Amino acid sequence: MRHKRHFSENDANALLAAIGECRRACVTALTKAEIGGPVYRAASRLTSEIDIMAEVLTGNRNHFQLRPCGPFGGVPKKSPPPPLTGSKI
Repeated sequence: MRHKRHFSENDANALLAAIGECRRACVTALTKAEIGGPVYRAASRLTSEIDIMAEVLTGNRNHFQLRPCGPFGGVPKKSPPPPLTGSKI
């Protein structure tokens, strides 16, 4: 008997938290690694791929990027759509 796979909202949230931690580590590496060096290039590519996964999970490719804050932060941004539910990722 075959079982259907199911990627739930809880799965999406757990993955989003894990890739967020990984992305933060990559950004830290980008600030320390030699510009254009192998670590810098690899961290940059991984950060881009994480942003693609964030877009799949949230509908917002910029989910992890900092947003302006304070009185001069600009117009409040619209909330991103909720994570995909019931999808077969």
